[in-house]
Amino acid sequence: MLAALAGCGSVKHGEEANLIAGKQAFVAKCGACHTMARAGTKGTVGPNLDEAFRHTVDEGLGRNTIRGVVQYQVEYPNPENVMPKGLASGATLKDIAAYVAYAAARPGEDGGLLANATKQVGKGVATTPLLMEGKDTFLGSSGCTSCHTLADAGATGTVGPDLNQRLRSDCAIAASKAARGATLQQCIEVAITHPYKYIPSGYRAGVMPATFASSLSRKQVEALVAYLVKATEPGAAKH
Repeated sequence: MLAALAGCGSVKHGEEANLIAGKQAFVAKCGACHTMARAGTKGTVGPNLDEAFRHTVDEGLGRNTIRGVVQYQVEYPNPENVMPKGLASGATLKDIAAYVAYAAARPGEDGGLLANATKQVGKGVATTPLLMEGKDTFLGSSGCTSCHTLADAGATGTVGPDLNQRLRSDCAIAASKAARGATLQQCIEVAITHPYKYIPSGYRAGVMPATFASSLSRKQVEALVAYLVKATEPGAAKH
C-alpha cells in the first residue's frame, strides 16, 4: 500500500522542494499533533512519525515512498480522524512532504540552515525574556500556529479560534469564567492545560491536544500565558 501511495498526489520524482520551508511549515501546521525528533515536535494526537515510518525505512522502500504517503494523507485526510482537511496544499504541502521524507526515522539532528529553520525572527510584543519564551513556545513545537490565528506571531490557522478576535471575549463569558477562572490569565492557562473544561461556541472536543499540561514545562506555560495576554491586547503589534 505504501508503495502505491508513493505515486499519489502532485509530488513527482525529481521535483524540487524547499526543505527549510518544509520544516517551518511542518512545525507550524503539524507539530501540535505529531512527534518527529528532527523537527523537535512532541505532539501525541496523531502518530509519532519517526515510529510510523521506521518500518518503511528499514524495509528499504525509499524515502520517496514516505513523501507520497504524507502528501496523500494531508490531501485526503480520514474524515473520522481529527486531522483537518485543507491543512496544506500546493508548494507548502510539497515542502512538508519532502521534509518529513527527509527527517522521519533519521538518526541525529538537523544541521546547517535546517538547524535554524524554526528559530524566531522578529520580536513584536515579545520585549522581555518571559514574553520571548512565550512567543517561542507558541511558534515552536507546541504547534499553536497550526490551529490558531494570532497577528503578532504571523499565525493564520483556522482549526481553532482566532485568538485576536475571540480569546478575550470568550474568556469574558460567564460559563467560561465558571469553568476556567475569572481572570484572563486563569482562563488562558486552563484553556492550554485543560482545554475541554470549556469549549468555545462553534468548536468541538478532540481537536486541541489535551497533553500540554505534561508536554510543556510550568515555565513554558507561564510564559505562553503572559505572551497571549500581551499579544491579544487591542493594538498589539504584528511580528
